[in-house]
Amino acid sequence: MARPSRRRSSSPPDPRCCCSCRAERRRRRRRRHRSTPAAGGAADGAAVEAVNAVEAAQAQFEKAIEDLEKVAKANQQALDPGTAATIEKNLGIIDQAIADNRAAVKSEPASVAARETLFEALRQKVTLLQDTISLINEMRKGNNAAAAQLVNKS
Repeated sequence: MARPSRRRSSSPPDPRCCCSCRAERRRRRRRRHRSTPAAGGAADGAAVEAVNAVEAAQAQFEKAIEDLEKVAKANQQALDPGTAATIEKNLGIIDQAIADNRAAVKSEPASVAARETLFEALRQKVTLLQDTISLINEMRKGNNAAAAQLVNKS
């Protein structure tokens, strides 16, 4: 003999139903919308991992920037004062962008957009310092054509 199927009725619940049935339905709805502790722990772990990765990458960029700044400052006298002033102005703008983006990453450590813009600003600073060192080297060699190409590249 075939058993009757246990299909739920799609009709709305009977308002005259006992309180325990309504309470059970409310509990089920809450459980569906509530995150589980394991998922919350995984999200916290992912946030910590993201913060650690950002800090490690920042440290690598900072080390590269520090080294490049030492070389650029030690040899800056090879540049004419106008060019040096322009480079300093651009470095100041990039430094402000880095500070703003660091604040954004600190307030939202898991934000991919905040991390990407921070790393883009750090890359821009590294690139500007590398170009500055290249320009200094070309000026020392007396290669004005190559120096002009580097200035026009920016």
